[in-house]
Amino acid sequence: MASTYELIYGPVTGLGETSRALLEYGRATWTPIDLPWADAVKKSPYGRVPVLRETTADGHVHVLVESRAIERYLAKKFDLYGSNDLEAARIDAYVSQWEDLRWALVTRWKTPEGGNGEARAASTEKADKEIRHLVSKHTQSLAANAEGGGVHYVGSSTTWADIAAYQSIKLFGLPFISQDKADEYREVLKAFDPLVQALERDPEFARYLKDAEPRLASYQ
Repeated sequence: MASTYELIYGPVTGLGETSRALLEYGRATWTPIDLPWADAVKKSPYGRVPVLRETTADGHVHVLVESRAIERYLAKKFDLYGSNDLEAARIDAYVSQWEDLRWALVTRWKTPEGGNGEARAASTEKADKEIRHLVSKHTQSLAANAEGGGVHYVGSSTTWADIAAYQSIKLFGLPFISQDKADEYREVLKAFDPLVQALERDPEFARYLKDAEPRLASYQ
């Protein structure tokens, strides 16, 4: 009998959705535990979420905290982490770069528009620069991976990097993150449409999307 899992997070996509997608992609037996933030944090040994609880076939319970650690663990479990150490390192790099961009956008989102506007202008300039730099470099990397047909970061099939990119692209297009830049950022991110469309054609990822529909709708 395989392990079973619980993923504890809040009722949003945020830092938890890539782990949810990996669990679903790997056909794991798992339960999403979406709680109010205060309650979710109380269930974390470090006061941080998401939290992954794995119960193994012999009854042992393992608890992991920190989104990147959880994602990396699941990617290894479900063969979504490349076929060798070099591919794994490249996947790590791509995921980290998407995470850096995520925080640049979140910083802009959290920077108030009041005062003299300098902080807001600086955070906007940084976000604009980073999103365009990532799009330029990552589309080059995708095109250079001939084995992946321009739609996979590493190898010829879906990896953690592809799934993390997909989740970030969807998040960055949301008005609450991009605010007045939402339309502009969505236009820039259209460069990743081939990757997005390839993932949505992947039967395992398409199954995740279908199964996630009611849960995601409840987050609105």
